[in-house]
Amino acid sequence: MNDRTALLLDKNILQGWPLSRLNALAEQYTLLMPDVLFFEMISTDPAARAKCFGSLAPTKNPIVLVDHIGQHLKYELEYFTPMGKPSQHPLVMDYRFHPKLRDADYVLPADVAARVSSEKSALRIRVTNFIERAGTIEGMILQLTNQGMKRPPAFEQIRREVSDIENVRTFLKYLKDPNGEALPFDPSGVDESSALLRHMQVMLLFAIDAWERYGSVLRLEAELSENLYDKLEHDVLDAEYLSLAVLEGAFATQEQKLRMMFKQLRPNGLLVP
Repeated sequence: MNDRTALLLDKNILQGWPLSRLNALAEQYTLLMPDVLFFEMISTDPAARAKCFGSLAPTKNPIVLVDHIGQHLKYELEYFTPMGKPSQHPLVMDYRFHPKLRDADYVLPADVAARVSSEKSALRIRVTNFIERAGTIEGMILQLTNQGMKRPPAFEQIRREVSDIENVRTFLKYLKDPNGEALPFDPSGVDESSALLRHMQVMLLFAIDAWERYGSVLRLEAELSENLYDKLEHDVLDAEYLSLAVLEGAFATQEQKLRMMFKQLRPNGLLVP
């Protein structure tokens, strides 16, 4: 890693910006690719895939690869201390992307296509888990609206509460490990560098957004349309980007919802453009 500021990339930057603008960005910052970006690039439609991979230099190690948010959470639960910024733990290896990925007519090999399909199935399970967690927002909204508050200001108040580190520390006290046991550390000591805290904030913001947009329809998971499932899958992937970006403190994205959430959680962070 060089001394330039590290910047986590969203797919819309690679897909939407001209090469000249991307090259200028790469000269100014050390660009980071999380695994969620690679998954979106490899699983999108062929034309978009070709544009994304064509935006990267056809050389060895064209971009810095970094760990997924799950690795940060696992580390913190195991060692009771934050893993640090994504840029502090680049994946050290020599690699090249297959040049045919820059071709819109390229068909993924059967084994790669099968792996992508498996990842998409796993993503559907994560959406189901997200829907279950989003249901917790309903009780918070009802508590406020039963007190006479209108829904829009109620949602805004909950967003403000999620931005408060002290409030999120309280939420963390109720987290359980996979065996249903309380987490073996005191959340009162965690700060903004904690992946557990940041990921909790991000997931709560996305749950608030989902409940505000779709409301009680989320209770009817079996009846959700494919279109709505696709939107929720996009949210789950975006939450991974945002969790890492908030930890890094630097994010390149054009999606307005992600920009607003990043500003809320990292008001002094670097946001490009």
